[in-house]
Amino acid sequence: MLFQVKSLLVFAAALMAMPNSSNAAEMMVKSPNGSVVLEIGLNKQGEPSYSVDVGGKPIVLSSGLGFEPKLTSGFEIVSTANRSVRESWKFKFGELSEIPDKFNELTVSLRHKSGLKVAIAFKQLVPTN
Repeated sequence: MLFQVKSLLVFAAALMAMPNSSNAAEMMVKSPNGSVVLEIGLNKQGEPSYSVDVGGKPIVLSSGLGFEPKLTSGFEIVSTANRSVRESWKFKFGELSEIPDKFNELTVSLRHKSGLKVAIAFKQLVPTN
């Protein structure tokens, strides 16, 4: 294997109502240790895409995001939101009784030209060994 990714990227998309305000927040999220960087953007046709770097090297080149059959272009960014969580939760079974819950998250809210609203959340987790 050429590289070993120590951070886990979780991708989740949900259809939901979004705020109507525009937010010029940065369109990237880093893993808590900074080794994994995910960037998201739109091209001139409104096609959302993302890329991933690990340790300063690209491992996922710019790749399109979309929902088939007709939701691959015509999007605009409505807002973005970043958050960081540094918590833990109790687990009654298994080797660990306290599970760390540490991550950085970027949520990008998009509006399609059809009026459909989509929010995409990218979560960068702290690896547990």
